[in-house]
Amino acid sequence: MNQVPEKAWLGQHNDYLVDAGNGHRLHRDVISPFLAMQDAAQKDGIDLQLVSSFRDFDRQTAIFNRKWAGQAQLLDTNGDELPFEALSDNEKLHAILTWSALPGGSRHHGALTSMCTTELPCITGGASLILSKANTFLADRAMPFHVG
Repeated sequence: MNQVPEKAWLGQHNDYLVDAGNGHRLHRDVISPFLAMQDAAQKDGIDLQLVSSFRDFDRQTAIFNRKWAGQAQLLDTNGDELPFEALSDNEKLHAILTWSALPGGSRHHGALTSMCTTELPCITGGASLILSKANTFLADRAMPFHVG
């Protein structure tokens, strides 16, 4: 795999994106292994779908800012909602960072990280992802599809 430029990792510029379907984009070096993994999951009776993929710096900033302003739920490590008004700034920051990266620090910026599920619709943008049968498949079988 080729070296990814810094601006791509920061989500500020990415020439490496390719369409992964359903509004998702992935790094060009990842699309073929992902499709092969998706096909293998299908053969096991698992409908593996992307629910989160490339996210640019501005989108990650918007997610962070919505959570900081109390316009999106803050969750604890169990996925339970936290009382926004009762949290100190430090507690808000820790709650946000439990589920979201700082802008410029998201692994989604490089388009090499994605989230998959088998149960749709999936609640995203600050809520937990439901990963039932996909958990076992990904834990046991995803490594051969790893890139890098």
